[in-house]
Amino acid sequence: MTTPPTASTAALARRLREVLGPEDVLDAAQERRYFAYDIAGAGTVPALVAVPRSVDSLAGAVGAITAAGHAVLPRGGGSSYSSGYVGDREAAVVVDTRRLDRVVDVDARNMHVTVEAGCTWARLLDALEPHGVRTPFWGPFSGAVATIGGSLSQNAILWGSARHGTSADSVIGLDVVLADGSILTTGAGSGAGAVAGTQRRGVPFLRNYGPDLCGPFLGDCGALGVKARATLKLIRTPAAFATASFGFETRDAMVER
Repeated sequence: MTTPPTASTAALARRLREVLGPEDVLDAAQERRYFAYDIAGAGTVPALVAVPRSVDSLAGAVGAITAAGHAVLPRGGGSSYSSGYVGDREAAVVVDTRRLDRVVDVDARNMHVTVEAGCTWARLLDALEPHGVRTPFWGPFSGAVATIGGSLSQNAILWGSARHGTSADSVIGLDVVLADGSILTTGAGSGAGAVAGTQRRGVPFLRNYGPDLCGPFLGDCGALGVKARATLKLIRTPAAFATASFGFETRDAMVER
């Protein structure tokens, strides 16, 4: 059963329409039910669905949602098995990030790319192909629909993982919207040239030492903040690519191999 919106939810819907525009706040029961699912199953139907189309509108929406006492449920391509963004309360708003799909900057000389969190891995791979580069981890099995932000939130593995690790191992920086709507820049790009509270980033660079704040936001299912942009490492596209599959009659036989 879908619960009708309360007075507080109606007020929040009006505020979100001011921030996002009238077409980018979904409150119809059928639309809200759709966003209550991931592959693992269904949760509580959210009160609203917000569809930001820019990082600034994402930040404004998150601040408005939390100020109204509602939970924020960040959602990417909907291909998760973890129930990480499936809600357990009615006073929650799903933030559908799929319109944040821009490839912001490809730097094939310095070997990094900055991309918005709602971009799919397939879209990113297509954008990088003309440059002869790709990310070390280049997507889960569902990369045609899975988003960059969703995979980083789930610590996804698959393409590239055998040699290069999980999706988190390809990250050198993040822009994350915190609960109050402020934007935190983490990683190498948070250094010289970055301006707190704005979209002005420093110049990302590769390094393997020193603490930074990327880690807490990787594998967090979006609980600590909503990913807006990610800066990922690049490698040269391999000259050849081949796959292999193996079958075993029992689990014990597989482990022994």
